Amino acid sequence: MSVTQRGPAAYPKGYLTDMPAFRDSLSDREIAAILSHIKSEWPKDIRVRQNRLNSAR
Repeated sequence: MSVTQRGPAAYPKGYLTDMPAFRDSLSDREIAAILSHIKSEWPKDIRVRQNRLNSAR
């Protein structure tokens, strides 16, 4: 499960975050659509760097 789905439970104990969990309010498809939109607003150099990091996995 993703950080977006699990919220604070996805982080190590003691990690402070205000990130809420969306597992109960958004479907996997909705989460993917929202994250895709957010990424589409990133500057081109950041998108290129993120794509490079993801392809290295």
